[in-house]
Amino acid sequence: MDFFDIEYLYQTFSYWFSAIYNSWFFFCIKLFLGVYTIVLFVDLVLLVILHSVKAIRTTLYGAEHPAAFRVKNVKTWRKIQDRMKTGNISQYKAAVLESDTLVDEVLGRLGFAGSNMVERLASATDVQIEGREKLLWAHEVRNKIIRDEYFQLDEKTAEEAVEIYRDFLDAWEAL
Repeated sequence: MDFFDIEYLYQTFSYWFSAIYNSWFFFCIKLFLGVYTIVLFVDLVLLVILHSVKAIRTTLYGAEHPAAFRVKNVKTWRKIQDRMKTGNISQYKAAVLESDTLVDEVLGRLGFAGSNMVERLASATDVQIEGREKLLWAHEVRNKIIRDEYFQLDEKTAEEAVEIYRDFLDAWEAL
């Protein structure tokens, strides 16, 4: 018999490995690690579920959630909705202007850089603000109301602009 008999070493190793692997002690270790893995997975799922929307939004979008000002925003939004129900073109214009101001305030509270809405929207990425182009369009409607005294705002355009602002505020849970 050679000093290094490979077949003998292999049989010895496989015997010892089989004996350890099938032992009661190793079964307990496997059982413990299996249960521990399941508990860790459940903990991870619960953490994701229970984690606040504010922290998730901050992590994903890089801005905080403006929930502290929600009551004020809701009051302002009710006034905007009342203006939209009047059927009066001047009230539609006021509703668009107030909506734009509210969204600009929310953007400022969210921490987007800039001194006005266009600069704040320019400092944000498409990932941070969905529908950024629509917000820019609604802001252009607002600019036409302010700068062009002959601008004729119709009900449909006003409703579209206010709806765009509402979608933004809803997405950020500011209403």
